[in-house]
Amino acid sequence: MLDILIDLYQQGRIRDAEATARKAGAKAGDLQGDLQKLSDRLDRLALISQAMWELLREQTNLSNDQILAKIREVDLRDGKADGKIGRRIFTCKNCGQKVSSSHRHCIYCGEPAHPPEVFNTA
Repeated sequence: MLDILIDLYQQGRIRDAEATARKAGAKAGDLQGDLQKLSDRLDRLALISQAMWELLREQTNLSNDQILAKIREVDLRDGKADGKIGRRIFTCKNCGQKVSSSHRHCIYCGEPAHPPEVFNTA
């Protein structure tokens, strides 16, 4: 009788483990799809950036050194040379709440939220 109970318990544990494995496999498949979408998006952004740079260079005679200097300048705006655009926290001019520069509008009042220095092109 004890053997039957142990077998039933083990079968239940095996079913639970199989279900967990199926869920993990499905989640891994979802993540693989997300990764592919991000990779595709990165490829499109690289293509767009290259086309924009080539047009800009042809139309303005800017040099590669000038664009690299601008890239370094933009990178350092947050105080770190890390190859990333840093996020800043600023105060919304309309409602006074703290807002991340990653938002296009204040999450509290809906006012356009980017401070001028985020998109400073001068």
